[in-house]
Amino acid sequence: MGLRGATVVDSVGMGRILAQDVPIFAGLRLFLPNSTPGNKTILTLVPEEDVDSLIKEIERVCESSLDQPGTGIAFTIPVDKVHGLATQDFE
Repeated sequence: MGLRGATVVDSVGMGRILAQDVPIFAGLRLFLPNSTPGNKTILTLVPEEDVDSLIKEIERVCESSLDQPGTGIAFTIPVDKVHGLATQDFE
């Protein structure tokens, strides 16, 4: 898809932290369907016109719609400036 790179961060959801670290919420683990011990947060920059096709590709690779609970979340935020990357790909 022409991605120039991404950063992958090991992450844990707030529900898991509460269920493990706060005794009153420990019973919540039983109610966390499809819960995994860890997650991956992937950060990448893509041109705005490529966002929809990238999300479709993510869903294809994951074999599930992101609209299904527990599959993941994709969101966009505006990036006004980028330093450290060749800018011609993001103009």
